[in-house]
Amino acid sequence: MKHALTAALASAIAIGGCAMSSDEPAPAPARDVAPAEPAPLDGTFTLEWTIDGSIDPNRCTSSGATTIEITLFDRAGTKMGVFREACRAFATSVALAAGSYSAVAVLLDASGQPRTATVNVHPFNIAEHDELRIPIDFQSALASGSTALDESHPSSDPTATCA
Repeated sequence: MKHALTAALASAIAIGGCAMSSDEPAPAPARDVAPAEPAPLDGTFTLEWTIDGSIDPNRCTSSGATTIEITLFDRAGTKMGVFREACRAFATSVALAAGSYSAVAVLLDASGQPRTATVNVHPFNIAEHDELRIPIDFQSALASGSTALDESHPSSDPTATCA
């Protein structure tokens, strides 16, 4: 599911919605109203993942992972949202306002239990109209019985860069 596409589709539906007819005259336009502040322009953050370096959907099955859970944080470390996508998608996009962010991601099984260690996504910056793609790799160690998870919060240093 592409979160940016969903938002755009919802906007298109809202704008192109049904027109209602009435015998009442249209209201007069408002006067002396200050123009609305323009909405911040969004950029797009796309997280692309692999399992042991592969985008083979069988890796999701063999590791017991059905879903990826991505938690986004702002520069101050405040949680901005949690996003989930099917493991087999191997990429998901989120529209974000311009700013500095970090994230963590983990693959989950059907009951919501972690199947991989948590991967920290290095802090990144989104500017207006940016389309930032960040790749990460999950090691499927938990599928072989390991239970060690890295639950640490990512650094919120916005000067760090991702390769």
